[in-house]
Amino acid sequence: MHQYTLIIFTAAAGAGIFALYAVRSVRRWSGYIDISLAYHRGHLIRIQNEPDSGKRTIDLCRVLVWIIDRDLVQVRKGRRGLGLLWRSIRGDKTPLQITGGMITRIVQYRWVVDPRILRLLNTMLGTIIRLFLICSPVRVPACVYMDLCLVCARIRRNPSSEARMFMEIAAGRV
Repeated sequence: MHQYTLIIFTAAAGAGIFALYAVRSVRRWSGYIDISLAYHRGHLIRIQNEPDSGKRTIDLCRVLVWIIDRDLVQVRKGRRGLGLLWRSIRGDKTPLQITGGMITRIVQYRWVVDPRILRLLNTMLGTIIRLFLICSPVRVPACVYMDLCLVCARIRRNPSSEARMFMEIAAGRV
């Protein structure tokens, strides 16, 4: 009887620790995503207001700011991220599909745009995917995965720009 009590106590303690981790991780990643969206919005508005920005660059910035201000706010309110991720894979018009389509058009038609736009599009895609996952029923496994990716990015010598951005946010430098 004593062994079963110890096993039950250990399992309950482990479940409690995991539940605490899950709640804190979801809140933490939600904060990281908020900071990332504010970062992207600020840079896009700054590029859009520069006097030497081309027409295409200004139009792309407007669309991306509109996605951040309108579409992604609705995603967060509706908590329907996994459905939107599935719709993006199917090819429907979602914020992820629109942002990815911009990169395709820039490369396909060889549009001359500010090179900062391409870097912002790359990191914004990662932010949108993370937002979709955080606003879905699979948020806890997604947070575990995102935490593991962050740890792996810290170990690597040359992490991707998206991983580098979230490392800077986690360190409090953005």
